[in-house]
Amino acid sequence: MTSGGVPMPGSATAVSCGMSERDSVSVSALSGERAMLSVRRRLPVISGGEVCVQELALRGDSDWELTALRGGVLLCLGVEPEKLGELL
Repeated sequence: MTSGGVPMPGSATAVSCGMSERDSVSVSALSGERAMLSVRRRLPVISGGEVCVQELALRGDSDWELTALRGGVLLCLGVEPEKLGELL
């Protein structure tokens, strides 16, 4: 089934974002304006495929929970991990 030409996933996948180790995407190693965005489990990409487990160095503001949410959404939309820092 498709919606606007985009394949729809066969089943829903929950992706949690926040500061907890239990979250799918979290922020760790906070140091001033730098942090690590941790992808703790594979994430589905809306156009197909997956985002692998990894850590990405980021710069940003102090609202790291929102940064984790934005990062998770962008990765699931298909933004390449190496370009994530430019968009957050």
